[in-house]
Amino acid sequence: MSTHKNGNIIGISTPKGHKIKQCYDSLDRVTVKEEIDKESGIFRRYEYGYDKSGNITFIKDTNNNTRNYNYDYQHRLTHFTDENGHTTRLFYDKNSRIIKEVLPEQYDKDIDDGAGVTIKYDPWDRVIEIRNPLGQLTKENHYDSLGNIKEAVDGLNNKVEFTYNLAGLMKKVITPNSREKGRAAQSYNYDSRGNIIGICDGNGNETKYNLDHWGRITEIINPDGSVEKYTYDYAGNINSTQDGNGNIIEYVYNSINKVKEIKDQQGESKYFYYDLEENLKETVDRNGNYLYYGYNIDRNITYRKDGQGTLWETFEYNKDGTLSLAKTLGMAYSYSYTKDLKLKSKATCGRTLLAYEYNKNGNIESIEDISGKAARYSYDNAGRVETVYDNDKTMASYSYNSDDTISSIVYGNKVTTKYSYDGDKNITSLLTETSTGEVLLDYNYVYDLNGNRLQKVGSKHQSHYTYDSLNRLSSARYKTPSKSLEESFTYDKAGNRLSKTSNNIVEKYKYSAKNQLLEVERPTGTIKFSYDKEGNLTKEHHPEGITSYNYNSFNQTTKVETKEGNTLISRYDAEGLRVEIEENERLTRFIFNKENIIAELDKDNNVIVRLTRGHEVIGSEIEETRFYYHQEDQGSTAYITNEKEEIENSYFYDAFGVLLEATEKVPNRITYTGQQYDSITQQYYLRARNYNPVIGRFTQEDTYRGDGLNLYDYCHSNPVIYYDPSGYMCSKSQASAGGGSKGVTQDEIVEGKKVVNNRINNMIENMTEGEKSRTTYGSALVKLEDGTTEMWVSSAGKKGYVPPRIRGNDKVIKNKSLEANSINRFNDAEQTMIREANEVGAEIISIGATRDMCPACQAVAKENGIIGRVTTPLKKIKK
Repeated sequence: MSTHKNGNIIGISTPKGHKIKQCYDSLDRVTVKEEIDKESGIFRRYEYGYDKSGNITFIKDTNNNTRNYNYDYQHRLTHFTDENGHTTRLFYDKNSRIIKEVLPEQYDKDIDDGAGVTIKYDPWDRVIEIRNPLGQLTKENHYDSLGNIKEAVDGLNNKVEFTYNLAGLMKKVITPNSREKGRAAQSYNYDSRGNIIGICDGNGNETKYNLDHWGRITEIINPDGSVEKYTYDYAGNINSTQDGNGNIIEYVYNSINKVKEIKDQQGESKYFYYDLEENLKETVDRNGNYLYYGYNIDRNITYRKDGQGTLWETFEYNKDGTLSLAKTLGMAYSYSYTKDLKLKSKATCGRTLLAYEYNKNGNIESIEDISGKAARYSYDNAGRVETVYDNDKTMASYSYNSDDTISSIVYGNKVTTKYSYDGDKNITSLLTETSTGEVLLDYNYVYDLNGNRLQKVGSKHQSHYTYDSLNRLSSARYKTPSKSLEESFTYDKAGNRLSKTSNNIVEKYKYSAKNQLLEVERPTGTIKFSYDKEGNLTKEHHPEGITSYNYNSFNQTTKVETKEGNTLISRYDAEGLRVEIEENERLTRFIFNKENIIAELDKDNNVIVRLTRGHEVIGSEIEETRFYYHQEDQGSTAYITNEKEEIENSYFYDAFGVLLEATEKVPNRITYTGQQYDSITQQYYLRARNYNPVIGRFTQEDTYRGDGLNLYDYCHSNPVIYYDPSGYMCSKSQASAGGGSKGVTQDEIVEGKKVVNNRINNMIENMTEGEKSRTTYGSALVKLEDGTTEMWVSSAGKKGYVPPRIRGNDKVIKNKSLEANSINRFNDAEQTMIREANEVGAEIISIGATRDMCPACQAVAKENGIIGRVTTPLKKIKK
């Protein structure tokens, strides 16, 4: 590091030879910044301009694209103009609080205004009302005398109440549904230091937490009495986890607190090695496979290869740091970008696979695929997808409630779907019918206070569910016009399914210490399962034959040979997606938009299926003929209709995704929860892993350690309200995606149980190696010298997740946004605030960092204009 005479840093050299240079003006302001990585060809240059008051007025980037910033006489940012010349307008009240934000698509330069989000405050600077650009009320807050939110009201007048103890800590959450039953949806117990030690859900099930003297969770005592245990080293790293069955995973760290060894439940170890800049450079897995990694100045990966040199991925970058080329065996993608660095096109072998256009707000307006045809999107003023077109043909139109839930969908063939919701935003009815009144779906739903669905009843199909104290599915009853099925499930203390009873036919399951399924005993015979040391399923031994699985050095499934003699071969691109399969020697290629298939090609690269997507898949085109997809509550395909509204395909599933009924006239892979079904294996491709719905488990270990200690578990054994589109972690299904009021009930317990698991995940760099760089947000509640408190929010470009560690609470009255200047370490977001607190003599009450800001901090930050607001635009943050 070098400095000039005023002490300003003018140069930084990293251990790997990367350079950062800065020039200053006479007022010690950065005027030029250069970031140089010769090996990767990155040469970024930023020029900064200032007004007389020191406010940044422009930033010019490497490609000579400029962002401009304008301020009022009080030095408040009023106009932000991006590289494309699109302007965002901010308005303030006399107290300098943001009261309106107008995005570029709605901004009218002639009147210097437009439709935008508006915010109202009370005399104490607290947000009391938010309206969307359509003028609809979306949120209303009411506060108690201490400044705590006591009631949150959405645009449909659904009220969520919060009560607090004498220390100001949240005691109860009462949602509209729980209020009707005179109970709390969730309640909390604390120790004397303000740490949560118990959470009671809406059904009265209590989860307890034992803590050490540092407030770290050492035991989680579940409602069924099972106990998960955690131990820590002196640096605060988790060095062991123990599941409910007593099986232990150990973690060993190096001198800089990076994981260097993970020892599994049976003593097999995986090793990790790092370069001088703390990047993961080498791993040795339990099968003895070596993997090597390289990185550029941004810590974006430049290569990944195995020890034999037979499998590799390489990544090249433009001078501005954007990805230009991604290559692996026999496959290469090239990428181009817009002025504001949004993906413009993706091509291979000189053919454009995808081409994107955006509106002024940055929303995708069109996606043109390899066929030259395009899906096009229009939006309302609130930024919600309004209409989806395939070229000029309308495929679907959406209507919304003021809380952003979908109220109806009108498809291009005139079939309509209508939704109703309860106060907790659970879907209570779903009606899909043709223009002549023929009913396809007419479900009505009932839920418990944890958001678990109890009933799903229609005129054609009926489903009833019950759950145990851990909200795992314990029984299900299905009725169709042709059959009835009753199922029940039991689980061990680690969450493994012990038994499944179907119409009085019992299956029993046995597991290893690694939670690997070893046997399924059925009346027709026993199925046995074998695994390699890395935890990949290698063989299924059925009475009638063997199904075998093969993997590459990246632990991707490459070949499956079934007991029936069928073969599935899979190949992957450098983005980690399965882009080719051979089904009994029939080759199919896929084109993905992000993680979703939008086209299927044959061996000659002719397009055989095109998919059009809105919120879900809404249509397909096969041989110039269009079809329309109609989903039930979980996003699972229930019907496919043609232009005449006639049914072509129909599907009905059990809770775990086993097809109970299916009729197909047209080819289709998109079925359960909108995911890709492989008919040869009868499994679902969920990108990172494959899921077997018959046994309700994944076939490989989870490489992401933040979703529970059982690495084979699918959606906490509650597939009725959760689904897993990535193979890494589960999400709320559409029927239970309720947002505000739902997010503080059962989800809070799930998140609470992830606290220690997410901390483990942060320590393991390779667990997120396949993800793109995302901003880490830090949040801290601090008490100033005058006794007032502030919520501070910082940001740093890094992967990782550490939930806030609660050490106390106080009234949050202000927000401050800081920026982490260190390069790419997850704790930068925290360290920035710690340094700032030391400088101003403030006391940190609670602090944490998160890859996706915690809901509480996100709400506070958003309401006070931090998210989306330019504060210190001196550092390029990669999303």
